[in-house]
Amino acid sequence: MQLFQKQVRKQIKETRDLLDRIQRFQKTVPKGSLIITHKQKKIYYKWQYHDENLKYIRKYLSKKEEKQIQLLAQKGYYEKVEPILQKNLKLLENFEKAYCYDKEMQIYESMTEDRQSLVIPLEENCIRRIQAWKQETYEPCNKYPEALRYETNAGEYVRSKSEVIIANLLHMEADQLLYKYERPLILKYNGRDILIYPDFTIINTQTGKLTYWEHAGLMSNPEYVSDFVWKNNLYYENHLLLGTDVLFTFETEDHPLEIRMIKNMILNLLT
Repeated sequence: MQLFQKQVRKQIKETRDLLDRIQRFQKTVPKGSLIITHKQKKIYYKWQYHDENLKYIRKYLSKKEEKQIQLLAQKGYYEKVEPILQKNLKLLENFEKAYCYDKEMQIYESMTEDRQSLVIPLEENCIRRIQAWKQETYEPCNKYPEALRYETNAGEYVRSKSEVIIANLLHMEADQLLYKYERPLILKYNGRDILIYPDFTIINTQTGKLTYWEHAGLMSNPEYVSDFVWKNNLYYENHLLLGTDVLFTFETEDHPLEIRMIKNMILNLLT
């Protein structure tokens, strides 16, 4: 529920920002409105407004006055959009006040332990999910253990310098993002269970959302690329979507990993 509440508040902020942008724009544009007419396959622009004496004025605008034409057209568009945004904002604010976030979990947590043991809650508590994550032990991938020779800031060993970069940048956000390296994951393939080891399994401590991160560091190798395409398809077949549930990064000898891109990807995980 924390994620949903965050999304509602984000939408409220975005709507307020749009209204603020419109209102600042409206203060800078000429009064009146734009009329567009067509005659003999030509387009004519008219600016209509009331002068200081409230006299109604209609003035033709030439193509040389393109900026004025565009400003008036934008003004007309904003005048139609603004009331819709105002209405949406009011609905969102009322919804945000009235919606019962996490009430069902609060009801469960208010029960005695005896009663809780008899009930299956509708949602798993995020705090409990994080606690279980921290207490969990697992057997990491034992394939090619000699390749685990690059140490991260957290004192673990990974298989490449690029994975060190990803691990260290994730570790910098440990107050909200926790990760496990090569944590096993069971997926379905042709109707049977198979075990894979995503490079990084990440949990957001604010939302409880899991994200898998795969780094492809040998994209110059055709056999490696083939295996990686298979894994990409495997995630998709298990309803784990690229960009939402699974992140991929790539590099070749000519195109190394870009730290700026990694930072942006991690920033998206935080929101």
